[in-house]
Amino acid sequence: MATSSCALLSKVLLLSIVAIPLACGGESTGAADAAADAPDIVDADITPVASVCASTPGTRLTREFIEPAPGARQEYAVIDSELGEACNYFLEADGTLTCYPTSFETLIRFQDAACTSAIVGVPVGEVPKTFARARRLSDAACFLDRHFRRVGMPSAVTGGQAVFSQDTAGTCSPVTAPIRDYYLAGAELPVTSFVTATRAPYAPSSRLSTAIYEGSDGSSMCDTGGLLLDSELAIECLPGLGVDSELFCIPQSSPFIDVFNDAGCTEQSSVVVVDRCEDEPPAYARTFETLECGAVGTSLQEVGTTPLAQRFDNSSGSCVADTSSNQFYPVGDSVANSEFVSLAQVAEPSSERLTRNLLSDGDGFLSFLGIWHDSLIGGDCQFQDAADGSFRCLPTPLTTSLFFTEGTCTTGIQLAEIDPCQGERAHFTENAPLGTRVLSSAPHSDPVFLRAGASCVPVSGSFLGPSFELAPSSFASATIAEL
Repeated sequence: MATSSCALLSKVLLLSIVAIPLACGGESTGAADAAADAPDIVDADITPVASVCASTPGTRLTREFIEPAPGARQEYAVIDSELGEACNYFLEADGTLTCYPTSFETLIRFQDAACTSAIVGVPVGEVPKTFARARRLSDAACFLDRHFRRVGMPSAVTGGQAVFSQDTAGTCSPVTAPIRDYYLAGAELPVTSFVTATRAPYAPSSRLSTAIYEGSDGSSMCDTGGLLLDSELAIECLPGLGVDSELFCIPQSSPFIDVFNDAGCTEQSSVVVVDRCEDEPPAYARTFETLECGAVGTSLQEVGTTPLAQRFDNSSGSCVADTSSNQFYPVGDSVANSEFVSLAQVAEPSSERLTRNLLSDGDGFLSFLGIWHDSLIGGDCQFQDAADGSFRCLPTPLTTSLFFTEGTCTTGIQLAEIDPCQGERAHFTENAPLGTRVLSSAPHSDPVFLRAGASCVPVSGSFLGPSFELAPSSFASATIAEL
């Protein structure tokens, strides 16, 4: 049976919250969430163990994971066992994919005018990370690559001394060292110090596939950030809502603007701006539309392959030719979302307390992006640190807003409005020193007020407020292990 509208909006919009992105030229993104409900089981033959992407380790790379239900795995960080660090895949300008450390220092200075003896600054009293990272640019100020150094023993520099700074183009200049603790750093590490990879589909049996990173150490690591491969369009895409509230794998795209295309600044064209450092325009331009329960739907339009010959600007009061080195590609016809892969949400068959919520294209492809359903609490949950420091599947909280308890609007209170967009949600959450506290909800019967411009006005409606705290042991736990 089909998934309800609020359920559809909920799960799609939660993807960006629970995904653990791997950086490949940028972070994976998704929409923002405002609604919730449990998915119904879609009538489909699904074989999740065989179809959901599963990483395999190599001689260096392994993966953290949990498996709170038999055969139902959720993957986390990629670990480089040789470095003893988590790593992410980064795309360099030359097309190289490399699994670089995810944790690093960035304040690199030098003790000599040739910028050969590096030091790394960290906040006073803090323990430095194992690596420091800098980026290098071309003469045209376009990104070339990243380089890493190992952080070593403490330096004699403490701040206030004359040291040297190297900019992204490699120029070495004198500066005064900020007040920091400084540590010596080694030479730039060659790319052979890390695992390189190629990007490929995981067991492609349908138009859509999860991407995997095939490492030089023999590893195969799934892209858990949600970015998928559409083989028919030869393009990457992300699950998202169209303006018709249907779920599709929507290709990556860019926003567009209107510019003048004539010397009199009387005619305008919609264009996508392509930075001078980029080789070609995206295939699609996008606009957003607010849907039910605050969800965001995407509309796509084609982007032309030939840039405007000239762009004009009249921001100064006169119409002048644009002299920037950027390219401006015209935006064309709208593209129906039916051109892309349609997705549905399915509940994985299981008799366990926790079951995975999966995305399916109905053609053998399944993807899991970290949203579980807890049959005991009757709602969805995501694994995170609980208030006692344990790792547990905590419920998706109610969507709250700031209200006030009296007519002067001075004492604020976070409340949840009772409406269909809340779906099955029934809990409040709060930050705690070791993790997240979970509180039950109860009807809020006292008067509620809201600021309206300079006024404070009463608000009608039904509201829930936080009640007593629930013990962390109320929620399913798991332990992170390595493959």
